[in-house]
Amino acid sequence: MSVLDVCRLVWLLVAALLIAAAGRPRPDPGGRDRRIAGAFLGASVVLVVAVRATVFAYDPVLNPDEALFAANALRASFGWLDWTVADPTTSGPLAGMVLTWPRLFGGDITLYSGRLTAAALTCLTIAGLFAAARRLAGLAGAMLATVPVVLFFGSALGPDFVHYSSETLPITLVAVALALLACGTTGAGGLSLAAAAVVLGAVPFAKPQAVPLAAAVGLFVLWAGAATAATMTDRVGRAAGLAAAALIPAAVILVPVGLAGGLDDAFRSAVLQQVLRAGPPGPSALAALLWRNPAVLALMIGTAILGLAAMVRLVLRDRPRTTSLQRRAALLLLVLAPATVLAIETPRRLSDHYLLLAVPALAVAAALAASVLLDRTAASVRRGLAVAALAIACAGPGLAGGRWQAAYLAAYRAGPGEVFLTAKPFEAPRALRWLRPAADEAIVCWGWRAECHVDNALPPATRDATSENQVYDTALQPYFRDRFMADFARRRPDIVVDVVSPGAFGFTDPARQGVASFPAFAAVLAEEFVLASRVVPPERCPRLYLRRDRLARLEASLVAVARVEGEAADPAHPAAAVDDRSVFEICDDHWLAPAGTPGVLTITFRAPSPVRRLALLGTRNGGAADRATERIRAVFLQGGRPVRTVELALAPFPWWTERTLDPPVPSSDAVRLEVLSFRGAGGGLNEVKLYVD
Repeated sequence: MSVLDVCRLVWLLVAALLIAAAGRPRPDPGGRDRRIAGAFLGASVVLVVAVRATVFAYDPVLNPDEALFAANALRASFGWLDWTVADPTTSGPLAGMVLTWPRLFGGDITLYSGRLTAAALTCLTIAGLFAAARRLAGLAGAMLATVPVVLFFGSALGPDFVHYSSETLPITLVAVALALLACGTTGAGGLSLAAAAVVLGAVPFAKPQAVPLAAAVGLFVLWAGAATAATMTDRVGRAAGLAAAALIPAAVILVPVGLAGGLDDAFRSAVLQQVLRAGPPGPSALAALLWRNPAVLALMIGTAILGLAAMVRLVLRDRPRTTSLQRRAALLLLVLAPATVLAIETPRRLSDHYLLLAVPALAVAAALAASVLLDRTAASVRRGLAVAALAIACAGPGLAGGRWQAAYLAAYRAGPGEVFLTAKPFEAPRALRWLRPAADEAIVCWGWRAECHVDNALPPATRDATSENQVYDTALQPYFRDRFMADFARRRPDIVVDVVSPGAFGFTDPARQGVASFPAFAAVLAEEFVLASRVVPPERCPRLYLRRDRLARLEASLVAVARVEGEAADPAHPAAAVDDRSVFEICDDHWLAPAGTPGVLTITFRAPSPVRRLALLGTRNGGAADRATERIRAVFLQGGRPVRTVELALAPFPWWTERTLDPPVPSSDAVRLEVLSFRGAGGGLNEVKLYVD
């Protein structure tokens, strides 16, 4: 049994005790209920954070989408984040806006901070669904109904369920709207319903795919607002007021876009291009998605157990009757369920994270079942124990689902010393820092690798965080290419990385999908840029291009290298790789010492030179993740004799280790690098840079 299994069991025990306590009659139920609800939600937050603690620090992308949204968020420093600044492709601008908060205190927008945002929104989703269920089923019923949802978020460790996905914000908005709808239906009235309308109006700008869910809940917001009106005129007026409230997000977002002349661009990007990409209707993907996601199946089974128990309760009841609130909830479920299926099926693609859109409907079903189970039953110790026992029964599938997810956690921890767990909350590793980028610099990463921007804290120079719109052969390709060239000419970046290569995600063919496939852009690179990376052949790795004057300034600061000598594990990882100017490790662009040995390199300079600064980038041997150099000694030589020795503790890849030499080495013609200690299969380095200033 793993630590996370223990966490889930402890949470379930706490939840069962709280449910049992909620069933006991007390003289001050109000204060007691607030404490119980707070304890339940607090324990749920602890579980969600505990389960994801390892995932937060995992530095590769879990899904390319999380890097896309973070890269869009990087553009926020250039102005209002909309389609004239960043192209959110299949999602709306809100998906990136919510990730900008680290900028408030000067932090970087990172994958780590994005996953923290996802965890916070997940906890808010749980709280919203709990609040909605409490209005329908009472405190004990709300906790009972929320058990399967909490265990789903507390057990689903698959990459698509723990990163900041395009569904994270929409389901949070829908959950909050459901809570406000329940509040407006049972007491608070117009203000809560107006707030629900505003929240639902924001859903299309978070994820257009979730619009069916927002529309389904929105219908009931309108109904709830009109139901209590005395006359038809009042009903129409209230419905119109709520509809106007739902349009507030559209006004706030689209008016600036319109003033900037971007409405046409927004329509082409968010609507027309997605229709062109969707293709013809095909077979349903829902069954295949469910089959390969046991955590979602566990959520459905837990909800089904509650539903079956509620049906038995209705059958055994002498005079089966339902309340008006239960009937409204049933109607909401009848509308929300097909809307959910429509939303998941619309893109006609097998993306696991689409299943997150099912959470609100399943939560409504569980709340309805819990309300039927507990309706007209007086508080008692016996009832509390019975409900707690039922909660444990509903939790069984979720606990089993957590066990099925254990392999994911092992993958996140892979490698000696868990070499993937190097991410920091608000600091990007900046693998391209050897280029000395300016604080306000922007770059182009051609291909589908938005983490090229995020990991370097360098925003896209165009509004595209990926090049999919310029690569996909649709009717809008010429439009998106023209837009790209206009953005490029306006920003004039100095750095371009063509990441299209055999080891890349999505786009792997440099000839058909790389810069070479876009003649106008390729011509600009040929005229104004120089290929700075030195991998042979270039197409097997990402290619780094620098403007001619930028490369000249950089090379004036670098110590020129004549040759690199040292034993290597194999011909694919030679010593010369430490000076190939490729730092991505999605190809063989790093040096590996012979297996089981620390390794020694000798770097000979073209001419004797002063050395002011030494920069080293370790390696983890790409996806193999089986190496990590820990300590290294640099011996500067002049005529074969040592003139300065420096020892460094090496940061894990992809973090650089830098040392300013004070005083500088006045003259050296070579440096010998001796790996002193390592973890895993042997020593190694990705890149070495020496600067004269």
